[in-house]
Amino acid sequence: MKSPNQRTGFTLVELLVAILIIVVLAAVVVASTRAVQRSANKVSDMNNLRNLAAAAMAAGGDNAGRLPTLHPEGQSAPYWLLSRDTLQSSGIYKEACYAPTRNIQGGAPKYEWWYNYGSQTPTHYAYFANDAASKTNGWFTKGSVTKPDKKDYRGAMLYEDIVKDSTKAFARSVTDDAWYPILWAGLCRDWNGSRLSAIMQNGDSLGVNVMYLDGHTEWVPRKKMKVRYTSGSLNVLW
Repeated sequence: MKSPNQRTGFTLVELLVAILIIVVLAAVVVASTRAVQRSANKVSDMNNLRNLAAAAMAAGGDNAGRLPTLHPEGQSAPYWLLSRDTLQSSGIYKEACYAPTRNIQGGAPKYEWWYNYGSQTPTHYAYFANDAASKTNGWFTKGSVTKPDKKDYRGAMLYEDIVKDSTKAFARSVTDDAWYPILWAGLCRDWNGSRLSAIMQNGDSLGVNVMYLDGHTEWVPRKKMKVRYTSGSLNVLW
């Protein structure tokens, strides 16, 4: 005979507690998985930058230190580059030109942008050197480059002197002094109010990887990023 007080199942409170524990554990697992994925994307993004920098420096080495011209004339965005055939002739291939995520337009693994444009192609990395016809028709003459703060300037020239010359905003050769001695950077841009970045969370960039002319790389977190270039409704940040 069963006693009147003997239970044969769970109470409603016990079921709710069990469900709550499962939900909390699932949330922790999902958050951890996303964090691991973002970390992997960050590493892959940096590897892409290293490959792009190696190609650009090799081309410069074959041309007395002068960095390759990769921007089409008249283009106002540093992430629009010459045709894929021209890029490949400089040792730059599609595998290093796109962000390591699937949820960004033009990103891996389909490379739509690489194949769908003719004389020029947008990538998820911005090239900041040796603009085509830089004094008259280069990308940074189409908009406005923000002068670096004195504490951000890293060159050998006097800060007060170099910021007077806008043609020194970016280097043309490996030995040039420049406002921003950046060779490549992961793209982070706002265009018509839409943010695009290789490494994002909740619709905003978590930061950007930057490759400098001297070969070192840096991760710039979102809180330290600034709008460095503006052209119409386009803002480029790093």
